[in-house]
Amino acid sequence: MSPPFSFIEMSSSSSSKGSSTSFTTTSSSSSLTTTSSSSSFTTTSSSSSLTTTPSSSSFTTTSSSSSFTTTSSSSSFTTTSSSSSFTTTSSSSSFTATSSSSSFTTTSSSSSFTTPSSSSSTTTSSSSSFTTSSSSSFTTTSSSSSFTTTSSSSSSTTTSSSSSFTTSSSSSFTTTSSSSSFTTTSSSSSFTTTPSSSSFTTSSSSSFTTTSSSSSFTTTSSSSSFTTTSSSSYFTTTSSSSSVTTTSSSSSFTATSSSSSFTTTSSSSSFTTTSSSSSFTTSSSSSFTTTSSSSSFTTTPSSSSFTTSSSSSFTTSSSSSFTATPSSSSFTATSSSSSFTTTSSSSSFTTTSSSSSFTTTPSSSSVTTTSSSSSFTTTSSSSSFTTSSSSSFTTTSSSSSFTTTSSSSSFTTTSSSSSVTTTSSSSSFTATPSSSSVTTTSSSSSFTATSSSSSFTTTPSSSSFTATSSSSSSTLTPSISSSSSTLTPSISSSSSTVTPSIPSSTVTPSISSSSSTVTPSIPSSTVTPSISSSSSTLTPSISSSSSTVTPSISSSSSTLTPSISSSSSTLTPSISSSSSTVTPSIPSSTSTVTPSIPSSSSTVTPSIPSSSSTVTPSIPSSSSTVTPSIPSSSSTVTASIPSSSSTVTPSIPSSSSTVTPSIPSSSSTVTPSIPSSSSTVTASIPSSSSTVTASIPSSSSTVTASIPSSPSTVTASISSSSSFNVTASSSSFFNLIFCLLLFHSQNGFNLLFY
Repeated sequence: MSPPFSFIEMSSSSSSKGSSTSFTTTSSSSSLTTTSSSSSFTTTSSSSSLTTTPSSSSFTTTSSSSSFTTTSSSSSFTTTSSSSSFTTTSSSSSFTATSSSSSFTTTSSSSSFTTPSSSSSTTTSSSSSFTTSSSSSFTTTSSSSSFTTTSSSSSSTTTSSSSSFTTSSSSSFTTTSSSSSFTTTSSSSSFTTTPSSSSFTTSSSSSFTTTSSSSSFTTTSSSSSFTTTSSSSYFTTTSSSSSVTTTSSSSSFTATSSSSSFTTTSSSSSFTTTSSSSSFTTSSSSSFTTTSSSSSFTTTPSSSSFTTSSSSSFTTSSSSSFTATPSSSSFTATSSSSSFTTTSSSSSFTTTSSSSSFTTTPSSSSVTTTSSSSSFTTTSSSSSFTTSSSSSFTTTSSSSSFTTTSSSSSFTTTSSSSSVTTTSSSSSFTATPSSSSVTTTSSSSSFTATSSSSSFTTTPSSSSFTATSSSSSSTLTPSISSSSSTLTPSISSSSSTVTPSIPSSTVTPSISSSSSTVTPSIPSSTVTPSISSSSSTLTPSISSSSSTVTPSISSSSSTLTPSISSSSSTLTPSISSSSSTVTPSIPSSTSTVTPSIPSSSSTVTPSIPSSSSTVTPSIPSSSSTVTPSIPSSSSTVTASIPSSSSTVTPSIPSSSSTVTPSIPSSSSTVTPSIPSSSSTVTASIPSSSSTVTASIPSSSSTVTASIPSSPSTVTASISSSSSFNVTASSSSFFNLIFCLLLFHSQNGFNLLFY
């Protein structure tokens, strides 16, 4: 039933059903699930953290005393704050913002919107119509034309499919989004937000869900947490006393956060995400099904569709656990109080995180806790997480953290007190920091990022990156301008990155032009200390093209926790993506920032450069290396990074630029800063042909104490807690760098680049 939808809600869990076009997600009180399709993305944050998502043209930043979320659409954005936190929302045509001492909900659709009551409220708006929820719990469903929002005192579930969606029970919620739309839900412990292409949903008094469709959006916030969603035309931002989530997608996006954990997923067409306290399973080649029981769950997808659901619809879960199944076009996500499952199909991906651990499986095209060439899945539990596929990825984080997802056009940024997840797609990026950890993910088209209180996972795709930082739990922007712009410590668009951390309330200094980024944010390609893109890996550090994780998991070859290496990778304490790595932050593919960012070619330091970059103490990916700085296949950084034609200090130049301590994107390297492919920086950066000391030369320059880009050569020595030596030499512009990393915990590191 593509147009219609049905949902079931139970005090402990919820079930969702959607047709082939739609999907459903479910999550229990401990966790939440978020899903976004290729056009949209989902963001989630828990009470401690916040999530922010912007669309391709715009970005979102958030910060709260505890946490906050801000969202802006391509044309405009709005900001709001309440005594504890605030929410801001703006859509290209209009926006809604709400904040209350305890909580608030705001919703607006292109045609109409709804708002919530002082204690809690549910708002829903669809292009045509919307629905809302009861005081204790609610279920929301929306079809392609409309959406529904619900929230209950304990929890809420929101779901939207291209045509319709379903959502969750009072204890938990599930969020799902189909290729065009997504759904979000949140419960008192957690919440999920999902928007559909046309509509979105929002949420409950303790928590809320916000969803926005391409035409309209809804915002909600509860005392504990909230979810915000915005679509390409509009977006919504919400914040609760504890946390806030913001999301925006080119068309639509979903954001979710729960007190304990949440899951985020996005697929090219659709995806499902689930998370449980303990573990989860995922995924089939075309679609996937997710299920979780109190302790654990199993997910199975079929190549075209997945179980527990027919091609048109799916079902989900009982009070302790639930099962979700989507059809070939749609997906389902579910999670029980203890565990969750995430699945992604070839086109889509899923991510999940549980309190302790999780398992992710991706199908041929996508990955779960893995990444496939088309998509990837990311998960993180309290201890670890996984991310990412070459095209897109999903991230998830447990109780302390949240997940953010963005599609190719848009990106998401998030930060929580404990952790933060950021995601960015090829056009845009996201950044997120958390006091404990941060996860960033980006895919060529889109990505999802999540982080849990202990650890986080980040995945970037070849084109984009994400960066995040939070002072305790806040993130901010100032905000991102457009696909090329960035912010600080905000996140900028596709070329931009973030930096080094975000103040609890606001940001600074700010990011400039289209290609700029932030520092020490994470670059589009890589993450910190998370996992990087398709080759990506995790942290504390992992290398290899396949990359792996620890405590996160990465990429197509995937990985595990607390650390796993993908087919080629390895890792810990950090991991680099195939071409980039991260740590402590990563630059976007072309630009970075900090403390201010130059125009399109500028970069930042100590950010890390983009596409080729690597990180420290991360491990370089197939072409990049890390620790404390590593050259990327074409660029390297140390202390600062130059842009391809400009130099900055401590800023980093754009498209060629890198960041430090951020991590560069696929071709850059980091630590303490990395130069862009052709430029170098440090204190000052020379142009493409100049050389610098203590900085890194551009493609033709050479540097000492810094790392050169592919064509340059550098010799650098760094002392880590023990000792660290690096010698690097690159001959050709596109040379691959092979690195041998020897680690002696007592003796120190030895790093050789040939």
